[in-house]
Amino acid sequence: MMHTRTHSEKDDHHSRNRSFFSKVPLGREVPPFFSAQPTPLIQAQTTTPQIQLQESTESRSSTTVLSLFASGYGRNYSTDEEEIQAVEHRGPHDPENPAETWWPTTLDFEAAAGAHGGRARGVASMDDMIQLIQRQRGLSEVRLFTHGARYEIQFGRGGNLTRESRLPDVSAHFSSGGRIIFYACNAGYDATFFQALANQLRVSVCGFSRGVRWSIEWDPARRVITSRGLHGRALPSPSICSDPEPR
Repeated sequence: MMHTRTHSEKDDHHSRNRSFFSKVPLGREVPPFFSAQPTPLIQAQTTTPQIQLQESTESRSSTTVLSLFASGYGRNYSTDEEEIQAVEHRGPHDPENPAETWWPTTLDFEAAAGAHGGRARGVASMDDMIQLIQRQRGLSEVRLFTHGARYEIQFGRGGNLTRESRLPDVSAHFSSGGRIIFYACNAGYDATFFQALANQLRVSVCGFSRGVRWSIEWDPARRVITSRGLHGRALPSPSICSDPEPR
């Protein structure tokens, strides 16, 4: 059985939950924010998908939910033990030192995408994401799990989405009321960024003005990670949504 550990650390069975404002590159002004929160005793298992991705043999499918994750963020640790030690680290936290600061990577994004939308698909850039959207019809929701920062959606191989990005109208591939949700820290810090994206994409764009909480759990006896992804069983509700303005 997998047990969880609260911030008081009174139990020897470990699970740590961390909240992140951003994947902060060197020199960026926003520091990482961490908090260990009490969690109920649970079995180690991934979240049951809420909506299954409907596949089609046709080039254009009738997908309802498209669940995507940012590829290219390589794991910072060679073993589970190293990763667990990073989560357990006490003392100074250098955000550029993986031994002192744990960040979610593509492994975590993929786990979240798979748990909340069925088959998860990796994207290396916003161009990749647009191309996948353009192969669908009747989308109700597109979810991207990745890193973010103020005015930025980040991808592991570069080509980040910024205020200067130019995007096509993808509204024809969505059903009425369809939207894109970016599960990325800080990207919605300023509503003008999401408004600019919505005006170009012509669909609602939603996300988070602060952090998105990520979690890993591990077997305390074997020191093996048993699950990873977003904290909790339900997807967090976006804190901000922008609808396209009339042309």
